[in-house]
Amino acid sequence: MGLNSKNNLKAYVVGCGVLYGNGELGLQEIFRSAWEQKSNIRVVGSGTNFIPTVHVRDMANVVNRILYDGPECSYVVAVDRSALTQKELLSSIVSEFQGTTELSEVSIQEALLADNVDLLTLDLKFDMTPLPGFNYYCEYFDAALAAAELKEWLNLKDIKIAVCLPPGLSDMVKETV
Repeated sequence: MGLNSKNNLKAYVVGCGVLYGNGELGLQEIFRSAWEQKSNIRVVGSGTNFIPTVHVRDMANVVNRILYDGPECSYVVAVDRSALTQKELLSSIVSEFQGTTELSEVSIQEALLADNVDLLTLDLKFDMTPLPGFNYYCEYFDAALAAAELKEWLNLKDIKIAVCLPPGLSDMVKETV
């Protein structure tokens, strides 16, 4: 192909939401902190900002549809239909692992050096670009599905430990801890 020949070249730009699923890195640190039962997951600001999300399999399906069908527009938006706020997103992830959904809030200035602050301060609400033949794998954000996939892809196992102590010793252990 010559440098001036552009007849056979068609470019597309795909703007996607935050990728999740199959151990994808987008929300992995938040999932990992929740799985490890850490209390460092905090809502940045008021938590009313919208964070667009898309499952990684849906993103792959979008690219597949673009390759086979070639939509008329050259910019494609790939998001699911959940339209979750930051607080709803974090609460669903934390409740999946910890059962509790009480999250503390931190101001944007205080969270500037925290992990994922750029992701958590997004405030975007998009609709998916219609693509012929596209079927969602995960139409709405599903924390249970994403957690199960994360455990599978990272080979995480739940461990339960029972500690049996002689009578009277458990009181001493409680006092020293």
